[in-house]
Amino acid sequence: MIRVAHLTFSGAFGGREKVAFSLVSALSKRADSSLYLVLEDRAGKEKINELLEHLSLYTLKYKLIHTEAFFSIKTLKELAAHISEDRTEILHAHCHKSLTYAIMLKYFYRADVAVTATLHGLKIPFGSKFILHHILNLTGILFSDAIIGCSREIVATIQKVPILKQKVTVIRNNITIESKALLERDVVRNTFRQLYNILDHKICWVGNASRLTAQKNIPLYLEAVRKVSDEFERKDVIFLLAGDGELKDQVLNQAKAFGLSDSFCFVGFLTNMSEFYHVLDLFVLTSDWEGTPMALLEAMSQSLPVVASSVGGVPDVVIDGVTGRLFPKGDLNACVMAMRTLLEHADLMRSMGHAGKQRIADEFTEQRWVNEHMDHYHALLNRKGVTLK
Repeated sequence: MIRVAHLTFSGAFGGREKVAFSLVSALSKRADSSLYLVLEDRAGKEKINELLEHLSLYTLKYKLIHTEAFFSIKTLKELAAHISEDRTEILHAHCHKSLTYAIMLKYFYRADVAVTATLHGLKIPFGSKFILHHILNLTGILFSDAIIGCSREIVATIQKVPILKQKVTVIRNNITIESKALLERDVVRNTFRQLYNILDHKICWVGNASRLTAQKNIPLYLEAVRKVSDEFERKDVIFLLAGDGELKDQVLNQAKAFGLSDSFCFVGFLTNMSEFYHVLDLFVLTSDWEGTPMALLEAMSQSLPVVASSVGGVPDVVIDGVTGRLFPKGDLNACVMAMRTLLEHADLMRSMGHAGKQRIADEFTEQRWVNEHMDHYHALLNRKGVTLK
């Protein structure tokens, strides 16, 4: 079996971590797959504990390394010891920092290891971090053996460079369809009603699940909630938001300032997201940028129609007018119009939800995800002249 170690640095749980954890777990059926998770302790105990709580939900082999420094020779040496002990053949990086470390591990410790990396769509505001991030990213791309983009948009620029084009593979994120049965939706909804004081006459439920960061543009979602609540004739709609993150206080203050108490409910961090999607009628994603968002795949897998911003890998997932409605990045009026159109036509929501579930089952399965990565790994080792047994 191919011995592949996935490497990522993290201080909190988000979409990238969910992808990495899910992928390592899925690959374990076909490869000797493990995770090297470098915990950036400066993020704080609360975020680290939340991250580890999520990690415990996955069935996978992993090793934890702690660091407080932006760069650490000690961490590099620990990783070198691990890849030597595990006889790692492929290092698969999942962030620009892990790619930088992977390149140093290859050139200073293990020349025979192959390095590949998934670009997840991280964007950083312009500034010193922006410049450093792009320098590290470019260096990693140049010296790695291969690059994976989780959407076509992410690698579009790289593919225009002749010497880099041959390195690039597009593998969209996929999900595992959960087989365990959920309770009847009314039962789960009653639980939510009791926990979050949701009024009985709220029978149409709309939701957004996001890490509360600038990327997800939650202010746009709240603006859309206010406009729909003010202008829509129906008053039986409740808008939910699940998630946690650095902008939590700002989000709650904005919701309070908008006077959304009757029509909006913040449910916070949830460990069982399947129940959250189960109670919804419509899913909304307002991000300013994305790779291939796992929340979108999860929502569609549970027969939810979606309204989403047309960014990153979102158009690779959502077929506009078939499985949901897309709107231009940051366009409040278009977002509101899309939400109202679906809320006014229950039959359309149901048909789009069914079409979305079928699309996930046809195009975004775990088996396809594993097969595409295994093909990528075999091709990578073949190029390096490794004989596969």
